[in-house]
Amino acid sequence: MSALNRHPWSQKFKSWLEARGFELKTRTWTRSGGESQLLLIGDFSARDRASIVFLHGLGNDAVYPNIGLFRHLLANKYNLITCDLDGHGQNLSSLFSQTTAPTLIPDMLEIADTLVHDSSHLHFCGYSFGAVLSLHYAIHHPHRVRSLSLIGMPLKLEASLRLMAEALTPLLKTYRQALPDYGLAGIHPAVGPLLRHRYPVRTSPNEFGSYLEIAGRTINALRPAELLRQINFPTLYIAGSLDFIAGGHATAQFLKELKIAHQVLPGETHFSSMLTPEMPPRIEDFLRNLG
Repeated sequence: MSALNRHPWSQKFKSWLEARGFELKTRTWTRSGGESQLLLIGDFSARDRASIVFLHGLGNDAVYPNIGLFRHLLANKYNLITCDLDGHGQNLSSLFSQTTAPTLIPDMLEIADTLVHDSSHLHFCGYSFGAVLSLHYAIHHPHRVRSLSLIGMPLKLEASLRLMAEALTPLLKTYRQALPDYGLAGIHPAVGPLLRHRYPVRTSPNEFGSYLEIAGRTINALRPAELLRQINFPTLYIAGSLDFIAGGHATAQFLKELKIAHQVLPGETHFSSMLTPEMPPRIEDFLRNLG
């Protein structure tokens, strides 16, 4: 099942794409013990549109909660290349594993090479765990990177009650603003047991622990703090002021010392940052100013 056919809000987004003449190309490929699906969204006949590779965060999928960001980027002449993280997404069968997670983007781009005009110099954007994987790829393949946008990226991740505390945040203004897109059933983050039937995560039988524990081991093994020290291309880091998962003030100070551009979304948590209408224009402004 395509990520754009799973839920009412993804079908609503698909209708938005069709009304504006945007294409949706899908490719299913064997991945991590099963199947994954690549999504390419935009206007692929227009050669003036740059492509953005986007990876979502844990416990959700390629569409949720990214509709606001996707609409903004598509409306401003960007095409999107995205897919579910391993183990995520209904009716697919790939498995979430520390071993294979870092190979997801190379596999995506091997397929995208045959579908887009120029996949040799791309913008990369990731949220949370997806940001760590984007950073890892960008550092190891800098010749393919035009820019890097990191949203709520943790420097380390530990499965703890702090994650659940963020998930149980009361309905903030941001969540109310998201009601037109996702409805009452769709605006709450799907982490831990919450909405797990809607956003299943399949883990490899060779891994031990919950998917959050596997993600924590993966992030720690990739050492994002060390990778940030190696950046030599335009990079933007965005996090909410109440984002305890991304590290808050300590991370901001670390980025300041490295002279990496970073912005704070006042009053936003790790989860609400992707829902706030303030975030997409900041990403687009960053990309536009690159020239």
